Amino acid sequence: MRLTTKIVLGVIGSVFVLSIGFIIGFSFTDRVDYNTGYKDIPFISEENVVGLDVSPYKTVWLDSEPRAYNYKEIYPRGRFKLAPVTSEEQRNKLFISEELSQFVDIVSSNDTLIIKLKINKLKEKYGKTDDEARKYYAALDGVNFSLYGNFADVLSNLDGVAIEIEDMETDLIRINSTSAMYVTNCKANVLEPIQRGGYNSFQLKDSQIKELNIDLSCIGHREIINSEIDVENLTGEGYNYLERSKKSAKVINWHPKNKDARLEIRVESGDSLQVKFK
Repeated sequence: MRLTTKIVLGVIGSVFVLSIGFIIGFSFTDRVDYNTGYKDIPFISEENVVGLDVSPYKTVWLDSEPRAYNYKEIYPRGRFKLAPVTSEEQRNKLFISEELSQFVDIVSSNDTLIIKLKINKLKEKYGKTDDEARKYYAALDGVNFSLYGNFADVLSNLDGVAIEIEDMETDLIRINSTSAMYVTNCKANVLEPIQRGGYNSFQLKDSQIKELNIDLSCIGHREIINSEIDVENLTGEGYNYLERSKKSAKVINWHPKNKDARLEIRVESGDSLQVKFK
């Protein structure tokens, strides 16, 4: 047997022995030490939901108080759901968990309802952790809101709180947010999803929209499911790719931001749509 062959076989044998040893050792070890994700993420209990009285409003503004920056930060995660009023018990009420209500300030300014998180108090209560992976950063689950009204105009600065608009029939749906946006089973003359500060997802599902206005360079993942759109007004920069059917879009108006902007559209076989360059 050649010397090189012996060396190769020796290396293979060593790797095999080490692998068996690792497997045996792992079987007697707490596996949580090998978890690369966060463990024991704190959450706000939703066992008791309360309805807080709010003033009549046409616009909702989600925000947080200024952060007292230090080496430890906490980032809320959850959803803000807006749906039409279906009972008098829902009118002018904000529904949140009793626990979350301790960390929310609600004020009105003209026709705007301002919902502000007390982020520093949240950090004091939920920011403590023994998890080394979250020593300087901690997520907080369960930051959920439900509000009912016959309009949809939402401004949100809460990055981890997704905006969900459901069952709305109105003239205008406008969502100006730094987080993900979901519009489901809605009818509107105009839909304007505006995203700031990132490339989060936008989903339109089971809806009928006459005019959809989107800046493609500000929205990451875009998904249109079983929805009818008469006209899409699109703008953007760089390269943009869309998949559309005749049912989901009849006319697309493309307004490039600069000379380097590109739009590629894939249309289902047998379908056609009209694309206008502005």
